[in-house]
Amino acid sequence: MKIPSEYYSQGGIPPDVLDTVGRVIAEFEREYTLNLNDVVAESMGSENQGVVFQYRPLNKSGATDPRVYINTDYNFDNLRFALKRNFEGGVLSERTIDELVRHELAHALTFQGVPLNRLNAFNAELNEEFVRGVSLYSDRLRDGAEAIAEAFTKLERGESVPEEAKLLVERLIYRWRKK
Repeated sequence: MKIPSEYYSQGGIPPDVLDTVGRVIAEFEREYTLNLNDVVAESMGSENQGVVFQYRPLNKSGATDPRVYINTDYNFDNLRFALKRNFEGGVLSERTIDELVRHELAHALTFQGVPLNRLNAFNAELNEEFVRGVSLYSDRLRDGAEAIAEAFTKLERGESVPEEAKLLVERLIYRWRKK
């Protein structure tokens, strides 16, 4: 997926981060059937200044319209330091920008194909299937979708995760792998 050229000229997001997002999405699309409509750079508000990227399904003609957002409010000067600190502290499974983007794309695959009128119920079902012990981040949130995306990152690196998390990744994400 091509990153809109205006994102490079508006400042705030370093070009190497934009290049990484575009490259990782292109690589991911070679591995998986991914229905991602857009990458959007915008403010996520003061309450989300610590969020770098975020997957969101948006309503468009009664269907999901999956997009990955880049937070223009994030202080990208600290990104690599924050990733290192959070990874080494066991907070997040992601240690690189590549893995952070793949984490968001794992969310996209988890929710891919879910009708808009089922998104909330599906998310609640994922929370019922929450698996503890994947990362401190998902444990603190008790969020099933986060546990799945965090487990995906670890499995992609060849690390072990609780068996229940591995089964969820296989059922919800690996089903979209291209043959």
